[in-house]
Amino acid sequence: MPKAARIGDSCAGHGCFPATPITAGSGDVSINGIPAARKGDSVLFHACPCPKMPHGIHGRSISAGSANVSINGKAAARYGDAVGCGGSVAAGSGDVLIGDTPYQSTEHPCGEAAAKDNAPFIKLLPLAALPVMQWADAGEMVSFLNDPVNSVAERKARYEARKALSQSHAGSASAAKKAASERLAFNNDNILRAEAAQYVYRVDEFKRGHISELPEPPLGLEAVDTSKIPGLKDAVFSDKETGFGAGLFKSAINDETMLTFRGTNNGVTGGKDWPTNLKQGSGGETKQYNQAMYLADMVDDSLDDFTIVGHSLGGGLAASAVGVTGRNGYTFNAAGLHPKTMERRGGLPIAEIDKLIQTQAVNGEVLTGVQKWRGVLLPGLLGGIGSLFGPVGTGLGLLASGILMARDTLPSAPGEMHKLESIAGGNPVARHGMDQVIAGIEAQKREDITTLTQAA
Repeated sequence: MPKAARIGDSCAGHGCFPATPITAGSGDVSINGIPAARKGDSVLFHACPCPKMPHGIHGRSISAGSANVSINGKAAARYGDAVGCGGSVAAGSGDVLIGDTPYQSTEHPCGEAAAKDNAPFIKLLPLAALPVMQWADAGEMVSFLNDPVNSVAERKARYEARKALSQSHAGSASAAKKAASERLAFNNDNILRAEAAQYVYRVDEFKRGHISELPEPPLGLEAVDTSKIPGLKDAVFSDKETGFGAGLFKSAINDETMLTFRGTNNGVTGGKDWPTNLKQGSGGETKQYNQAMYLADMVDDSLDDFTIVGHSLGGGLAASAVGVTGRNGYTFNAAGLHPKTMERRGGLPIAEIDKLIQTQAVNGEVLTGVQKWRGVLLPGLLGGIGSLFGPVGTGLGLLASGILMARDTLPSAPGEMHKLESIAGGNPVARHGMDQVIAGIEAQKREDITTLTQAA
């Protein structure tokens, strides 16, 4: 009897393309702890670059299964069962077998001929060598790359598919496709950082006892147990006295470790965060920024590789951490960093920090607007905070107007700016949240996938 197929098991092409994994499966039936694959479940994209019958990259799915075993109403997939475009399932469980004899895939004519002629693989890898090919079914490819995922393995496969799609157009002669390729490559990773920047709020709230149960993290995001890392056992990631909050996360999707700083959280730590924002923005020394730089130094001494992430106030804290470590940073709707903050610590000058940070901001969001258009927008924007955060917000907003208008400069967020559209719209304060950042990134990903899967 044939072996049961699961997510991650490889599926052959038709003799001229490397095997690719199954990327979808049952949500509640597992085989060896891995979601079971069924007829109709998707397989990572396939293409044929051989000279006999070339066709472009397209999604495919398992097209056959057991005649007498079903999973969630779908035929169970096994080793040898057919996969779209002339392939078959090429791997399976070592100890779970599913009955009846499966379909035996025949070798596709173009692959057979290429093999007989001893034809080379025509620069199969990397996929950046395939831009001359035509896309077989753009709609299917767009759907595959945008559909929701249900497991870490499935999300990682989707991440790799977008990465390959981006790489396949890196050298495109089309300016639009080249730009889409570059932006998709960036957002493919930055969405993972954005999710960490959002989730660190919940982690910090849980540590403070503000919420009794920690929500599930985004698929693939894992909190690092710093108590098991030499040098970080005594590190402070949450401070009730100063309001400081941070977290250390690792993504199972791209294997990136992220030191992530929490931003202003009005209902929880706002009474500590707002004075920090105002004082640092005007060049004063603050406990939270000192803690961020000290923590960054500790992590830098303890880990070989990590990036620095933050949103809002957390973006400013992240920039200061970049300034003392020289690590790469990624920020969202970020607070500006005053030069005096770095001068006091002997960190990098702002011009050098600029080169190490990529920052994204939603069009029309409050903080970027205040920092860019201080003289025009500052009194109205900050004075209007009370409409959202009550009397304390009103007082702080008016105080901020007076303090910062009296200064010659108001620092902007360091780094190369990448703008995001506001998908949900709303007022400038509503646009500041991480939900709008994530929606903007996802919208750009969909747009770029569509651009890259259209015929030239």
